[in-house]
Amino acid sequence: MIYGIAGIAPKVVGFFMIPVYTRFLTPSDYGIMSMLMLLNSFIAIILPLGLDAAFMRFYCDCKNEREKSAVYTTALLFITVLGFITAISLSVFSSQISSILFSATKYSAYVIAMLIILLCQLAKLVPVQFVVANEKSVFYTFYSIGGFLLAISLNIYFIAILKMGVLGFIYSSLIIEVVTAVFLVIVTLPRKGLEFSFKWLKEMLKFGFPLIFSSLAMFIYMFSDRFFIEKYYSLAAVGLYSLSLQFGDIISYAIGPFLTARTPFIFSSYKEKNAKEMFSRLFTYSSLVFCFIGLGLSVCIKDVFSIVVGREFFEAYKLVPIVVLAILFRTSFYSLSIGISIMKKTGFIVYIYTVAAIVNILLLVFLIPKFGALGAAISRAITFLILLLLGYEISQKLFYIKYEFKRIAQMAILALGLYFISTFIPSKPVIVSIILKGALITAFPLVLIIIGFFEKEEIIKIKALTNLRIFRSQFLEKEPIDNKYGL
Repeated sequence: MIYGIAGIAPKVVGFFMIPVYTRFLTPSDYGIMSMLMLLNSFIAIILPLGLDAAFMRFYCDCKNEREKSAVYTTALLFITVLGFITAISLSVFSSQISSILFSATKYSAYVIAMLIILLCQLAKLVPVQFVVANEKSVFYTFYSIGGFLLAISLNIYFIAILKMGVLGFIYSSLIIEVVTAVFLVIVTLPRKGLEFSFKWLKEMLKFGFPLIFSSLAMFIYMFSDRFFIEKYYSLAAVGLYSLSLQFGDIISYAIGPFLTARTPFIFSSYKEKNAKEMFSRLFTYSSLVFCFIGLGLSVCIKDVFSIVVGREFFEAYKLVPIVVLAILFRTSFYSLSIGISIMKKTGFIVYIYTVAAIVNILLLVFLIPKFGALGAAISRAITFLILLLLGYEISQKLFYIKYEFKRIAQMAILALGLYFISTFIPSKPVIVSIILKGALITAFPLVLIIIGFFEKEEIIKIKALTNLRIFRSQFLEKEPIDNKYGL
């Protein structure tokens, strides 16, 4: 829950700014912003050479504080120096990069600014992982909320007040990334000096090297759709599609914190006797929460767009349910493929991501010319489904877990049925539409109870969480305790 507060903060910046973006920026401006972030994502995925993922795996295995300190400073120094060299080198070719992204060289200054932002983002990768690995969730929350308040203030000032357009977005991003990167690095640096270990670097590169190729493949199936839309259509079309992705990503407000907290938990507990049973039940419960959130978002998205978004962007609402489905597939992949990371068989990730990338490119070439942004959304959903199936199959052979697929199928079928019913609810008047759709969403957990989805023990525990009297009768009275404190 604490990670939830922290995880929501930076995402809320983008969501909170949507009314500002869609009223002070054009779809083409939004498309330019999306392509600039595409550039950063491409470099940020490849450049760390897998050390950001390797750091968490090896840090959790360290036997003492000295080893942990060496792993941390080695990963931090290597990634930061590599990022600095890359940013300087690529800035020389800013005009060529601008030409590739926008078919024009006039945005080269934007490209240089984004490279500086990228350097700061790379410098924060390992410190953020360090904070999570040490379970400093309260600090993480204050850091995230502080960044959130700074981002909102600067975005409103530069875009809404000064009306600087895309340049305002770049200025605010630059200030935010520089300030937060400097703060995180200073706070997390070891007090006993910097120790660079070639031994640990070699081990982490060995673990992370296959992830370079998987990261490249991941970029292709995650971000290439916008490049295709820009080439076949326009920057405005990219802007509309990017907006649908941003709304669909609302589901990540719940998913992100779960994944953040889950990673160190899995690596530190997979050797326990009941670990596989825990992981199975964890997947069931997380799927239930994510399915409920995804249903709510998909059902209400048209009404939300009518209130929040400017007219030029309204049609993007049609893409959001498909984007939500894609995100659910992607999240399930992360959960169902944990055996690959546990057994340190990261080479399989390369295979999985490569297949997904090839499939995605073929789908984009076929679907985007015919269906535009809708084709891109469909391609994303199909690609993530294939990713999920491949990850599950390989992970089960390495680290078998018996999942509760019967229960998961029940919730999935019910969610699809309720969404289908919602399409017949008139969108006007908006208040009536929201009330009816809200009732439909509320029916999701109620129907699950009626059809026997929840086990008796689960119902008791749910009641216990919401009722102190039941909590006492179901738990405390079964196991008498020493009440010497008079509680």
